[in-house]
Amino acid sequence: MTGCSAPCTAPDIANQGHSVHRHDGLTLHGAYVVAAVRCAPPANKPTPEERDTCLPFLEREMALLPEVKVILVLGQFAYDVMARHLGVRPRPKFGHGVEVPLADGRTLICSYPPQPAEHLHRHPHRADVRRRLHPRPRADRS
Repeated sequence: MTGCSAPCTAPDIANQGHSVHRHDGLTLHGAYVVAAVRCAPPANKPTPEERDTCLPFLEREMALLPEVKVILVLGQFAYDVMARHLGVRPRPKFGHGVEVPLADGRTLICSYPPQPAEHLHRHPHRADVRRRLHPRPRADRS
């Protein structure tokens, strides 16, 4: 995982504010990061071909996470990929804070993607999404 920033700044999700490489000490608490595509395409604009090529990796990772209750997608592209993977129909329009209840009891939550220097704890519009990820205080979780 590289470039984890805004989602990682909440103290109930991670032990540090950002991650830039695999061995920098980041520890996630009750969270796991998956990527819709496995590369950094030119101008950070993945093509449909790249999405389709990478989808099997996402499918395998999600299959290994049967206890996931909430899925947070950061951006329209990630939403489209995850909604496709989950078979969401009809597909609600993407928007910050949109929640999609899934037939299996899980919830898909949409958020805008982080900007390069943005931090989740400094932006109130992201705090509502963070609260929905971990509604109980950290000390109460097992």
